[in-house]
Amino acid sequence: MKNRSVIESYELFSRLLLEDKIYMDSSITFPFLCSCIGANRKKLDRLIRNELGISGARLIETYRAMEFSRIAEKYKFDQS
Repeated sequence: MKNRSVIESYELFSRLLLEDKIYMDSSITFPFLCSCIGANRKKLDRLIRNELGISGARLIETYRAMEFSRIAEKYKFDQS
């Protein structure tokens, strides 16, 4: 497993979220994803916090919630 720079890790993490929608797999956690992509979890989390103001784990959770809301709205699900 290659140890990536924090910038490379951030770019790959972003692509996995935005393009591949990896957050759709509910078993994916931030630490697991960091391990899979060869990222230093603490450094990547610090960069995400500095850039976006939230942790990597919270970012994944936010994407999941936004996707659920999008689907719920599309199909008129009751979100209560």
